[in-house]
Amino acid sequence: MTIINWHNIRPIHNSLNDGFEELVCQLAAREVVANQSYFQRIGKPDGGKECFWELADGSLHMWQAKYFTATLNASQWKQITESVKSAIDYHPKLTAYYVCLPIDRADGKTKDTKSLLAKWNEKVIEWQAYAASKGLKVMFSFWGSSELISRLSKRENEGLTYFWFNKE
Repeated sequence: MTIINWHNIRPIHNSLNDGFEELVCQLAAREVVANQSYFQRIGKPDGGKECFWELADGSLHMWQAKYFTATLNASQWKQITESVKSAIDYHPKLTAYYVCLPIDRADGKTKDTKSLLAKWNEKVIEWQAYAASKGLKVMFSFWGSSELISRLSKRENEGLTYFWFNKE
C-alpha cells in the first residue's frame, strides 16, 4: 500500500485545504456508482458539497472534504454538521453523503473520552434524524485516510498519487 503524508499534498491556490478538496473530487469522479448519469465539481460557495454524482433517477451522491488532520474538535464537528444540513436542506434528492477527512477514526476506549469512531456514529444518527425530518433517507459514509489511500493505490490512479504527492 502507498504511504501518504497528507501534509505533503500539493496545494491549490496556495491552500492545502483546496488541494485536498480537489483530490477528493478527482477520486469521486472515478468512483463507479450504479446508474450514474453525470458528475459535477462545485466551486465556492459549495452548499455543503465539493462534488456530486447525479444518478439516472435524479438522486444525488455528494462528497464533502474537510482538511482536518487531527482528531476533531467541537468547531470542526459543527462545520461538518453545517455542511450536512445544507446539503439536506437544498437537495431533496440526496441519497448518499460522503464525509472525507485525511485521518482515520480512532476507537481507543477510555473512561472519560469518546473515540472519533463513537462520535462519528452519534453524528450519523443525528444527521439521519435530520434528513428524516425533511422526508429523506440518506446513507452517510466516511472516507478517511485508509479509504483514500486505498483508492490512490489502484493502478488506474497512479498518476493522481504522483501529481498530488510527487510519489510513484
